Amino acid sequence: MSTDSIQQLIQAEAKKLAANMTSDLPTYAAKGCGGLDYVIVRAYSSGVFAGYLQSISGNTIKLVNSRYCREFATAGPIGDVHDLATVGVNPGKKQGIRPAVPQRTLVDHFEVVHATEQARASIEALP
Repeated sequence: MSTDSIQQLIQAEAKKLAANMTSDLPTYAAKGCGGLDYVIVRAYSSGVFAGYLQSISGNTIKLVNSRYCREFATAGPIGDVHDLATVGVNPGKKQGIRPAVPQRTLVDHFEVVHATEQARASIEALP
């Protein structure tokens, strides 16, 4: 077998491995409401919110169709904001996520995590 053939074989195998490594990762940047990103926002004093990111300007963030996540049980192993944004809520557990409001402005956010489509769907499926 020639050196060129071996290099082509190695490159083909590397591409297969790379495809398999990323196929299990969640799909990010869930969209909706006219193409807006679905995000989970953690604020200093007002808690955690899930909704569509309309704008960020300085310390102010505007969300549309957002929900207050007073208490939540995620489908992930840790149960934090990152699990909420990645895998969403555990449908078999009680959730303290309030119904959506059309517009919300937060002035004390300190973390904005873009959510997966899976997370968005699980949160929006709640009553």
